Amino acid sequence: MNVGFYFPDNHPANFYSGAPTNENKLNLIFNNYYYKQENKQKLGYYIDSLHPYDLPRKKKYNPAYNIGFYVRYALSANLGVFAQFNFTKLTASDIFLMYLDLPQGYSLDARYRQYHIWGTEKRVNIDVGISRYYPMSEKSVFFMESGLNINNTRVVENKVNIEGTDYSLVNQYGNQSYIPSAGQQQYTNIQGGVGFGVFATGGVRLIFSENISLDPGMTFYWQGINLGTYDGFRPCFNIFVRFTFKNLI
Repeated sequence: MNVGFYFPDNHPANFYSGAPTNENKLNLIFNNYYYKQENKQKLGYYIDSLHPYDLPRKKKYNPAYNIGFYVRYALSANLGVFAQFNFTKLTASDIFLMYLDLPQGYSLDARYRQYHIWGTEKRVNIDVGISRYYPMSEKSVFFMESGLNINNTRVVENKVNIEGTDYSLVNQYGNQSYIPSAGQQQYTNIQGGVGFGVFATGGVRLIFSENISLDPGMTFYWQGINLGTYDGFRPCFNIFVRFTFKNLI
């Protein structure tokens, strides 16, 4: 069983920035007549049509824990093949500035407001490879692993919060704009997909008995994450502790 912390590359986090070039756009909210009227009632002003917002430049994921399991088959005393499955839930959270269309000359209200924008995704890493043991003492063994990584990313949500109301940036209405109480058909918009990469792992097995060990280690990934246009191969890291039980079969 694996328990650890996953440190992803931050480039795919920009998928959730709300930029006009993204699949999920903040303009989906700001260009909708009914959302604009709703926000005017809350704010007392319209949003500035010439300069409506400033978005975060470089979004970042929060480091997240992951859990999973590991199976190894020994080919010899120090060589084996293995497969492992790790699951993590990642969140990229930041703020954006929304500018208001204030009356010229006499308003003392702040020209902009700060609001949260965030995205959440589920990511699965499946690693298949070769494992090699290098005994150091009777109770400790250095190990190295390498092989192929298959990952699957699925977007859970991409939202902003304006004056206490959450708005989804994921388009659920196709070519139609949102109209309240219109009974519009909503479409399931699946975002993300399967990516590939390679990895290398190093760690130490701390042997408690013939069949039980505690194996801390670190994995370096060179991964391609399938998330819109924010793909490409980039480094990720996983720091973990593995609880290993031998001779279960």
